[in-house]
Amino acid sequence: MLSEGQVETIINGGVVKAKLPSGETVKIRHSFIKDAVAPMFNKRFKVADTHQEDRLLHPKMFDGGIK
Repeated sequence: MLSEGQVETIINGGVVKAKLPSGETVKIRHSFIKDAVAPMFNKRFKVADTHQEDRLLHPKMFDGGIK
């Protein structure tokens, strides 16, 4: 599985190297035309787990309701 950071890197035009259980290393990239369009999409999109952020910033909303 890929981490949030790795998914974000791929979406933003980067390359992620991953090692398969067989020991083979593969490069994962968004598109074969990445080199032509990468400057336009440099960090245009962001991947984040907002549910975890909400739990940390607003814990009373998740512990049985606001009191």
